[in-house]
Amino acid sequence: MSSCGFLEEEKEPEMIISEIDGEEYIEDMNSEINSRKDTRLIEEGKVKQIKLVSILNIADSLITQNDEWRKRYFTAINIYNETNFFDIPQEHYKHFDIGIFYYFVFHPKALIESFDTLSINQIDFWNERLAAEIKYKTSLDGINEKSIITMAQDNCIECSENEKEFISSMVFTLLKN
Repeated sequence: MSSCGFLEEEKEPEMIISEIDGEEYIEDMNSEINSRKDTRLIEEGKVKQIKLVSILNIADSLITQNDEWRKRYFTAINIYNETNFFDIPQEHYKHFDIGIFYYFVFHPKALIESFDTLSINQIDFWNERLAAEIKYKTSLDGINEKSIITMAQDNCIECSENEKEFISSMVFTLLKN
């Protein structure tokens, strides 16, 4: 057994990292607390290590242009919410409102497709947050539900007519509630 080198005290364990994102993982995990590190911790099931301020930072990060990380942030928020029974104080909802509005307007197909994998509680949370931001935006001069719908539909790349219609009905429904 000692011929394999496992029992030799002088050798340090060799770290094997993925060619895909192994170096990024090491960099993220060795850095100070940040959204990527916190998201990775949540993905690894270490939700209890995440503080409220960290999940708020992840919510703010939903506006990233990076498709992979935007989806990971969205998933991390859902995992955090399910684990903490949606115990986020209302005064912090604005962090989620802006991020989910951005997600909806600039990446509507991704959001629509993600709804298929969410629980009812998760869908309710995101619909409430999106509704709050749509209502806020439409209270401003020059922004109305039609401009929000048009922007989301224009950004709905490769969407079917049904998906584009869904965007329209979703906005009108959320404004009514």
